[in-house]
Amino acid sequence: MLDQSSRRMATYTGLAAVAVAGGAIVPEANADLMIFDVGTTFTMQPVLDFGGTVSMSTLRGSLQLGDLNQTMSFFAVRFTGFSSGPFDEFRSSGWSANFDNGTGAIAKNFGSKMARNFGPGESVDSKDKFKDYAVGGFEKTKIDGTNRFSKDKGVMDGQVFLGFTVPSEGLGIEATTFGWVDLTLGEDETGRRTLTINRWAYESEAGTAAQIPGGNPVPGVSGLFGLALGAAGIRGRRQRVA
Repeated sequence: MLDQSSRRMATYTGLAAVAVAGGAIVPEANADLMIFDVGTTFTMQPVLDFGGTVSMSTLRGSLQLGDLNQTMSFFAVRFTGFSSGPFDEFRSSGWSANFDNGTGAIAKNFGSKMARNFGPGESVDSKDKFKDYAVGGFEKTKIDGTNRFSKDKGVMDGQVFLGFTVPSEGLGIEATTFGWVDLTLGEDETGRRTLTINRWAYESEAGTAAQIPGGNPVPGVSGLFGLALGAAGIRGRRQRVA
């Protein structure tokens, strides 16, 4: 059985091999938060319209977690209907996130399918509950004349941090890697829902909590560095958080 120093050495050895194979700079011998800027926006598109009486729009997007060999997908839907029934109008919107291959998992609220929204300075770690699928937010509105009945939960507007965990493979130990994704929910100038992936990060040492930056981050020994990732031109950097 490996002692703590041997475990850590196995972790760094495995990470070095991955970094060299991917063309990245090899991490120095201490734990770092590996942060990758993305800046990609997905916009909701109409898929159904019955003469203005019923309409539906959907949004689909994905994030390639390149270093971790994982894909996180996002789905959002907006539905509006009119009828002569008990309610004159019904509106419903919501979004969710999941891991495509089923090995990764998203942090959720205890006893719920709702994703946990982490705040600045909080950490994603083993104390959290995880599931391969989580609802990020939803809103439902029923309108009967001048009466409005609404139900909202989660985040439908503004910034949200999703926490995640994935198995640590090829590191010589059985552990998990923790990380987070920084998203912004909003609308474009035409009123269509948008989901922007600002950045994502993971903790380089397996089993170590991944902290959400709070305030100004403190650069690591190697400073900031640029790394092109595919056609998206994603920029990567490593940081220690304050």
